[in-house]
Amino acid sequence: MVRLEDLKQGAAVRGIAPGGEIVTVERVRWAGSAAIELIYKDASGAVDNQLLFRDDESKLEIVEEGRPWSFDGDGADFRLVSEAKRILQAYLFDVDCSGVPASSCRRSRGDSAGASGGAASGVPGRRNRTATGEHRPRRLGADLHRPRHGCVLAVPGGAERGGTAMTMREALALINATLDEVLAEQEGDFDADTRWAVTWFEQYGYDEADYGLAEQLSKAKNTSVDGLVESGAVVSSRGQVRLLRPAELPPDWDSATDLRRIVWETAQHLIRVLETGGEQAAAALVAELGAEAEVARDLAYRLYLVSERRGRAADARMYNGLVQSWPEIARLAQQDPSVAAAQSQMFEMAGPDDPA
Repeated sequence: MVRLEDLKQGAAVRGIAPGGEIVTVERVRWAGSAAIELIYKDASGAVDNQLLFRDDESKLEIVEEGRPWSFDGDGADFRLVSEAKRILQAYLFDVDCSGVPASSCRRSRGDSAGASGGAASGVPGRRNRTATGEHRPRRLGADLHRPRHGCVLAVPGGAERGGTAMTMREALALINATLDEVLAEQEGDFDADTRWAVTWFEQYGYDEADYGLAEQLSKAKNTSVDGLVESGAVVSSRGQVRLLRPAELPPDWDSATDLRRIVWETAQHLIRVLETGGEQAAAALVAELGAEAEVARDLAYRLYLVSERRGRAADARMYNGLVQSWPEIARLAQQDPSVAAAQSQMFEMAGPDDPA
């Protein structure tokens, strides 16, 4: 019988994807000693993940043993992944790419002369400015994964595998794999309750699931179901557990008096306030939260990607709305009187001769 310890990077496994499809293990992350989060790639190159427990061992079958480490990868793939990672992190600097040289993109036959004006501005979280000066929201998934107006990104060295042009499916599979690595690194900024909530959301969304599964995962994440209920992230009743939607959270929530404030809860409240009070109200909450708001924004972006990948359109729109509105929310938050007062106090404490 296959054990969870036998699932190594590169192993071909049957019993995870529906229909008996064989998948390839990309990464294994242990959650305690009785559960793992398995990131795998199917035959089409799509990357997905699944939470596996000891009870799942009986249905697994290793078709081909993989090696945990290998240094014989294709150099062109490495260049492509490096460029993909650069693109994925570009949104952190809110770069306006509308003025890139024409050599960086190629217009397809049949496109109009003005079609490529904003094609290279595919930066997640960026609002695109039209010729009239208006802001047009952009879908994060479209910006990240698909060329706009027939343009393709120029990859240094060419997107080739062994001298053969790489297909779009192969390129997207590599970009998705790199994205999973970047998002995994973000977990270090999350508290234990938030890490539990992210893993639970990936598997069940806002639907109910068995209490026993929630308890087992909470032990692996070094938290407890009772603690999660206390934090305001979940509700537990009649042997079932589910995450609370933003609309279900108390409107009188005060971040200053919340004794068990977690990143997950903060992100949900930001969405609730944005949907009920608009960008100005969300900006007031951001000013109150300080640096924690940025971590909540990163979490919202991650949950958007999870929702889109799982086909949860309503959830994807909800999280995308927060990320798309973030530049304006951040601008309004800087104008908040409390922020200005805090900055003034900081400079007064530093003194006129202090370089800080």
